[in-house]
Amino acid sequence: PEAIKYWKIAAEGGNASAALNLGKYYMGSGSVVADYNEAIRWFVKAANQGDDESCYQIGLINVEKFRHFEHGAEWFQRGSKSGHVESLLMLGKLCEKGLIGSGVEKDKAALYYRVAFSKATDGDVKERAQQHLVCMGYPLRPVKVKPTRVPVEVPPDQGNTGADTEKSGHVMTEKSKDNDGAQDHISSHAVESFVDIEQLAADIEGDI
Repeated sequence: PEAIKYWKIAAEGGNASAALNLGKYYMGSGSVVADYNEAIRWFVKAANQGDDESCYQIGLINVEKFRHFEHGAEWFQRGSKSGHVESLLMLGKLCEKGLIGSGVEKDKAALYYRVAFSKATDGDVKERAQQHLVCMGYPLRPVKVKPTRVPVEVPPDQGNTGADTEKSGHVMTEKSKDNDGAQDHISSHAVESFVDIEQLAADIEGDI
């Protein structure tokens, strides 16, 4: 589409919305074949401009397409730092299913669901958060959420070599492997001070 050319120009100039649009475009739809490496590349540009939806999308690619749960959780945590409720719900699901951390952690999952419920302005999100709590056997105890912190600006991805891939948890696809170790990836080193559960607990008031 003609819009792609203009999105790329705007995204290279630092426009987060354009970069987000490009990322979604390369996720594939209709006649467009998905290119997840290219999608990640544009989502990272948007994320480095403070776009929490892009953090969420990167997390989804890692979790749903590559089964990299821990790395996906890091991006969900980054999105949740600025109050992205879908990221909070995904963190709850990962904890509830024992896909991250040391195993099934229902108390931690319940905390994520309760914070998502409290931050959500959309009725559907509130309903989904409540359903998760009910299914786990946890009562819904809405909590007051303090104003969201301003996201910390993250420096651009500096890249890494193929040797760093396994250690850092970067995405490695078949396309990447075919290019003699060259890869489109995201760097966990580019993400500062992820939100952890203790910080989330400190951000809410009431009986958790």
